[in-house]
Amino acid sequence: MTSKEFLLGLPTKIKPSVIEGMESNFHLLTWKERVEEVTVQIANEAEVCVDEVLSESQYVVKATDENFKKY
Repeated sequence: MTSKEFLLGLPTKIKPSVIEGMESNFHLLTWKERVEEVTVQIANEAEVCVDEVLSESQYVVKATDENFKKY
């Protein structure tokens, strides 16, 4: 499983009650053979949106695919 595949699966892994009332977004740049960009956005109604690249993110995380999967 690649980092991007893991991130795309987040909406099914996070319980809405855990993130209720939170708002944040993270832009992640991972690479193995090429750079892949993913934005994870936590918004109203306890939704998690993944793969929509946003122009303004609160946090940017950069890691190789191998290092990302360690954490």
